[in-house]
Amino acid sequence: MESGKGYCDFLLFGDEKRYEKVKHSYIIELKYLKTTATDTEAAQQWEEAIMQLRKYASDEKTLRQCGNTTLHLIAVQMKGQELVKMMEIN
Repeated sequence: MESGKGYCDFLLFGDEKRYEKVKHSYIIELKYLKTTATDTEAAQQWEEAIMQLRKYASDEKTLRQCGNTTLHLIAVQMKGQELVKMMEIN
């Protein structure tokens, strides 16, 4: 689904109509680095992920889909098969 004039990796919306106890929705942005990537490249890519998440979360369509659930923004950065960083963004 398009969100904020872009396409996020995962949108997980709580279906409040079917499951009234659902209280959370998620946008997850995955970033992959080559195994040869430098720390500078990793930092730049991480900032890009944060900007993308904030853009997706500010989209009116996304906010409507979330309904009354709490929206969580999760950034995940991998280098090869290794998890470099994972964080919920405020």
